[in-house]
Parts: sequence; C-alpha cells; structure tokens
Amino acid sequence: MLAAAGAAVSGRRVAAAANFYSTQFLTPENPISENGHWINGQSVGLDWVNIITTPGFATFAQPNPDDYNDATAVLTGSWGSNQYVRTVVRIPAIDNNFAQEVEIRLRTSISAHTCSGYEVLMGKQIVRWNGPLGDFNILPDEGPYGDLHDGDVLEANIVGNVITVFINGVKVNRAVDSVFTGGSPGIGLFTRNPNAAKFGFSSFTASDSPLGSNPPPAPPTNVTVR
Repeated sequence: MLAAAGAAVSGRRVAAAANFYSTQFLTPENPISENGHWINGQSVGLDWVNIITTPGFATFAQPNPDDYNDATAVLTGSWGSNQYVRTVVRIPAIDNNFAQEVEIRLRTSISAHTCSGYEVLMGKQIVRWNGPLGDFNILPDEGPYGDLHDGDVLEANIVGNVITVFINGVKVNRAVDSVFTGGSPGIGLFTRNPNAAKFGFSSFTASDSPLGSNPPPAPPTNVTVR
C-alpha cells in the first residue's frame, strides 16, 4: 500500500504481521521525522547525532571527529525480529583521507543514553552495539567484503541469528549473533572528517518479512569484491 503521489514516504503497510516502510526523503527535515516514523540518535538517544534530510538525500547533522557518536535514526513501532533493509547509497564526493561510513541498522533500540542492536558497516564489518556510547563489538564474519560507490544498492537482512549483507545483489558478508532479538531497522552514518562533504542515502526500504518484499537486484558491473 503506497502513500499518495508526491508524499515523502512511500508508506507503511501492516498486513499478515508484516511491516513495510519506504521513503525517498523528499521533505527537508532536521531531524528526520516523516510524520513521526523515525527516532533519532541525538533527539532521543542524546549521545549520538541526528539524521537530517534535504530533498532526495538523508545525511548526518554533523561529523564525528572525536567519538563514536554516529548519526543514527531508526523506525518507530513494533517490528518483527526478522528484518530486511534496502538502501541506495549517495556518496557525491570521495574523501581520500577519511572513511565515509554508511550503515544499515537492524534490531536497534534507542532511548536516553542507550543505542543497542546491529550495525552493518558498508560491506566491511558487522557490529553489535551494546547500548552505551562507544560500547560495541565487531562480530566475527566471513566476508568476502566489498566497496561502496555512489548509487550502489546496500542491503542487509537478519533472519534468526544470521546477518547477511549484499552490495548490488552480490553477497559480501555474513555474521552470526544472538544477543538482540528485537528492535527496529534504520540507518547510520559516520566520518572522522570535521569538514566532511555530505554523504548518505537517496532511498530506504525496510520490511520485517524474512527477506523483504522484493528480491535482491541483479548483480552489478561496478561492485568490487575482495
């Protein structure tokens, strides 16, 4: 079920115990809300950074030169434990000196001074956030890893205790962890560059059906797997 044409949010559908949410970030917001559908890392979590939007672009309110206070936003509501997220990455300018970290959140919960759940860090790492600022564990994974470019599709799902990551339909990482069983899907961004050019996402789709509402896209020509 889709919202009316021109709306910032494609819509949320609740049917057969499944949630679906999709957006192209059409409305400028600081922080992102989309009619109350998002919880932000600073507005609610206090210790992290908010996600902001300009038309067609979700990005960070500020960089993170001194701490692990990633820009973070997750969806409101009650989501099933099996979650799927599909994003289109926007990296207009390459930073050759600082990593431009683009992140999918799974089973994430935000409250005052607490952000817990799973972070899919590009095609490189899968991280468990334990709650307090800076308290995290990089999970053992199996690769083969991959690099993101402007316009790439970054996807991740968690089914049971298995997290799987795709870039442009190519599987690039997998990890197993059983600590968190509930929470919401969302997005995150991080850069140590205090003067960073903006990067982020041009679209976001989430579902709590096991593999999402759509299959992964066809394999690309520009994905780098190592």
